[in-house]
Amino acid sequence: MLKKIPALLLALMIGVVGVFAQNAQTRNLTSGQKYKIKGVVVAQDDTGFTVRDAVGVDTKVMLGSGASIKTKGGFFGGGNTIPANNIVRGLNLEVEG
Repeated sequence: MLKKIPALLLALMIGVVGVFAQNAQTRNLTSGQKYKIKGVVVAQDDTGFTVRDAVGVDTKVMLGSGASIKTKGGFFGGGNTIPANNIVRGLNLEVEG
């Protein structure tokens, strides 16, 4: 019984290191192509933010001058317009463009 505990602990430690060692993949987008991405904001800077989708792929989102940022819902699904500085890390969102 006592010999199984160190082996189990070693296997658990190797598994934890493997999880933290995974690097996120970056999605390369084609200019002019339409995309729709759902995910979580994982980073933010002056020019935009990075969204990580459900499979762990990161997408850098650049906000153009004519970008429209809206909440979901509202009357007939219109939603409310919000400023870009309301986008923070950990926010679940959907990006279209």
